[in-house]
Amino acid sequence: QLMGSWIQAEVIQSTLEVAGVALNLLLAVSFRRAWEAWQRERQELLRLRQVLVAGEAGTGLLPLEVAELRLVEEVDRARQFRRPLGLLIVESEPERDPPAGTRFEDLHDAVTRQLASASLVHDVPFRIDPRRVGLLLPERDWNSLYVDTEEIVGALRQAVFVDGGGREHPVTGYLRLSFGLGTYQGEAVGEIDLMRAAKDSLSVGRDLADIGETGVTAYAMPAAPIAAPRPLVADEAE
Repeated sequence: QLMGSWIQAEVIQSTLEVAGVALNLLLAVSFRRAWEAWQRERQELLRLRQVLVAGEAGTGLLPLEVAELRLVEEVDRARQFRRPLGLLIVESEPERDPPAGTRFEDLHDAVTRQLASASLVHDVPFRIDPRRVGLLLPERDWNSLYVDTEEIVGALRQAVFVDGGGREHPVTGYLRLSFGLGTYQGEAVGEIDLMRAAKDSLSVGRDLADIGETGVTAYAMPAAPIAAPRPLVADEAE
């Protein structure tokens, strides 16, 4: 340009060409980022759909992480509509060796299948750990909550498994089943711990089972608000 070899039109044309290339590069980078973000969201949605629809392979149980999200939602619904909400925990512990060719995992699977079969369509069965499963019981009045819980517990005590020879055996002959029931009706304000109530009920249920079988609803535990931790203060401040 200093030598006078460019004219104004060529300067403008070169500038437009450079700007066009830069714009194309910017659009390409933006599109690439948007496409990658869409692909990540799509994969996450596919994984979530697989979890929500299929649950745990062969059982229909949700993993604990998904069940905890549902628990928060159902607690909010119970608080809003003042409807009871129950959480049943089922624990299975080995008592004696199963028949030859049968694993304890097969017995636990029989319990989980029976739980999914005995629950209603709006109930939420889920896995807590290898020996404990849970069932969220929404959309009931108090009487139906207790009646349905006892019926589900009765069905679990009737669960059977098939040994290697094709013979059926009752699960309770080899596993000890313990139950805990936490309840909530929306009367408490603030955050409540329904899982803690069910676990406390489970501990009481184990003790009562040693002195005789008792209905699980007899030792149901109401959920209490989660207390905020007290700040640590010096003795002088106290």
